[in-house]
Amino acid sequence: MPMDIRGKSIAVFRHNNKYLFTVCYEREKDEVFYIPVGGGIEFGEYSLAAAKREVKEEIGQETENERLLSITENIFTFNGIKEHEIVFTYYAEFRNKQAYSSLLKGGINAEGKEIKLIWAALDEIETKNICVYPQSLLALLKQEL
Repeated sequence: MPMDIRGKSIAVFRHNNKYLFTVCYEREKDEVFYIPVGGGIEFGEYSLAAAKREVKEEIGQETENERLLSITENIFTFNGIKEHEIVFTYYAEFRNKQAYSSLLKGGINAEGKEIKLIWAALDEIETKNICVYPQSLLALLKQEL
C-alpha cells in the first residue's frame, strides 16, 4: 500500500544549555519521546513559514533569527501507522525573550490534547534514555554546542 510523503518543519529553541521539546507518547511501543515544536507543511507553504506558523499555533510565540540546521528523511511506524516524512529543522529564537523563562505549557494539538513542553539538557535526555526525533537531531545538537 503506497504511503504519502509528508513535509514537516520543526523549530529548535535553546536557553541556558537546555532545549525546548514537546513531550509525546507512542502507545504501540509504550514509549515517551521528545520532538521539537513543529508540524506539517501545508500545500503552497514554504518550510520556514510552516515552522513559524506551527510555533505560533502550538505555543503562541513568534520567532526570529531562524536558520536551517538540517533536512532529514524518516520512514517509521507511529501508533501502528506507517509514516514517511521529510523534516526541515530550524534553529530559532523567540521574539519575546520573556518566553524563555515563562513558557511551560503549550496550546492544543490537532487531536484536541494539551501540548506538553519540557526544557531539557542533552545530558539529561541521555541519562533518562529518552528518544529524540528526528533520530539525527541529538547528534546535530551536540555538534552545535
